Amino acid sequence: MVSRLVYTPVRHSHLITTFGPGALSVTENGVTVLTSGPRTWLRSYRMERPLLNETIDDLTIRDSYMETRLGVHRIVAPWPLSEDPSTKSDWLIPAVRFPLAEFCRNAKCRRMHWSDQGDWKIGQCNVCTTRRGKKPPTTQVPIVLACQNGHLSDVPWSSWVHDGSECGQAILRYRQNASPRRPTVDCLTCGRSRTMGDQESFACSGARPWLPGLAPEDCQLNAQLVERSSTSIYFADTASSLAIPPVAGIRPVILRHFRNSAALRQLRAVYTSGNQLVLDQMASVCALLGVETDAQEVALHLDALALEEVQVQAADEDEIRSRELDALLSSRPRVGRGKGQPDLIVEPIEMTRFADAPLMSRISAVSVIPRLREIQVLKGFSRINPVNRSPAEGYAQMWGAPQIDEELQCGAGWLPGYEVFGEGILVELDSTAWRNWVFDNRESARIHDHALYPDGLHPERVLVHTLAHLVIRAAAPLSGYSQPSIRERIYDHDGRLAFLIYTTVGDIEGTMGGLASLGQPGRLEALMTAVVEMAAWCTTDPVCIESSPPPGLPTTTKAGACHHCLLLPETSCEIHNRRLDRAVVIGTPDDDCGFLVD
Repeated sequence: MVSRLVYTPVRHSHLITTFGPGALSVTENGVTVLTSGPRTWLRSYRMERPLLNETIDDLTIRDSYMETRLGVHRIVAPWPLSEDPSTKSDWLIPAVRFPLAEFCRNAKCRRMHWSDQGDWKIGQCNVCTTRRGKKPPTTQVPIVLACQNGHLSDVPWSSWVHDGSECGQAILRYRQNASPRRPTVDCLTCGRSRTMGDQESFACSGARPWLPGLAPEDCQLNAQLVERSSTSIYFADTASSLAIPPVAGIRPVILRHFRNSAALRQLRAVYTSGNQLVLDQMASVCALLGVETDAQEVALHLDALALEEVQVQAADEDEIRSRELDALLSSRPRVGRGKGQPDLIVEPIEMTRFADAPLMSRISAVSVIPRLREIQVLKGFSRINPVNRSPAEGYAQMWGAPQIDEELQCGAGWLPGYEVFGEGILVELDSTAWRNWVFDNRESARIHDHALYPDGLHPERVLVHTLAHLVIRAAAPLSGYSQPSIRERIYDHDGRLAFLIYTTVGDIEGTMGGLASLGQPGRLEALMTAVVEMAAWCTTDPVCIESSPPPGLPTTTKAGACHHCLLLPETSCEIHNRRLDRAVVIGTPDDDCGFLVD
């Protein structure tokens, strides 16, 4: 068990995506560290248990569907580990030093050293000195061992050099070669020397250094050599949910306060039907939060919230996505009286208002979304290749326990997440057009290949996914947002095919409208024209569009997709850039299988 932890500032959105528990990052002084699990966050927050519980209550984000889906009691926004909670952007999060193996930067020395998990300073060689008599700094080794179960460990350097035998007090020297993955390590004690090869095999130790103090797990996989700066060392597995508007007469702002306000949650817990005193108290709390209401309206919203929780318990993810799509196509007004904006504002556009343009004839509905609310939760992670883990597996990765353990620290049983507001555009494809496309190309080798792919994504899903990527790439320079800040959401439910592109990059109250404005008549036509032009040509054609995967791309990516035409940053794609193909949009020279081919 380490006696102390490293603290490093991390933005809350990055903590849920790229720098969550188990991810490597670099501190301000250049030390590579591993973000610790939520268990250490609690222990590092120095306050009495009752106050800690109160703080966690204040930072709780309520979403019945997400809590049920992930099997947790609550979702908690990361908090500042400082005396000044006014800082909204950066929070100090506990971390541990990793990797622990280092080597001297002095080219004449290169002796290897091992640090402690709690060391936060640049290491120093204790063997040699510089010309000025100072100890030269050390640098952490560039390669580590990782397995697809998420385990991470240092290479057992001494054991590897000596082929598993012992060498007493081994003194090792680390020499870098042209490739960081192929260093040479010498033992100055016995004279042994060995160079890392491409086919090196290591049994996974099951180590979980991001959970300090916990023993390694049993793991039957082999660990792979991975550069610590590689993107494949950490894939965040996130779950997101969009606000689904309530029934008529219900104000989303009141429901949001019922879910998020600790005081209102406590009053709701003691409420029994018809208890006028509790209703009056809840109305008073709402007034303090800036929402004018009365006991009768409070009772109405309590009933609506109870009904929603019952429905969520019985709903699966497909049903929730279908409800989201219904909401994003609905024109029902969302603005209610009182302070606070609604969670969702939808402006459907009549298709007759759009001029003739490529792709527009194959679109059946468009909605401009000036405002939406998203909750994003980190539910686990993977290494080497992206994997969607079960909620139980993800929770065990984050907390070190296979299920919620009430005997851990107070406040256990949650996952980190954040709530943010943004904007977007929803596009629904004409069902007759895409069904005819699938039927007409049932004999196409390219389409048939997608239909047989084992991940269960049918050709129409590949089509809508590809179109979403093209629209994001075309919209980014026009909207004022960068590609990594625009995300996709794919809908393939109840015989409907649609995609939402949206951004939540702004302040806590929302964004500036640059993306939503692209969905207006006169601008959407130009955007879709750019999409078609972008699909028609790639700088790596004909290699990119050929029937074999382009060189250098993962095997999960088919032909017709590369970094020049379709692939997006990891923050933008729901399924890590898998199953994309421009051929389903524009066809190939040998196969007229494209959705836009007449």
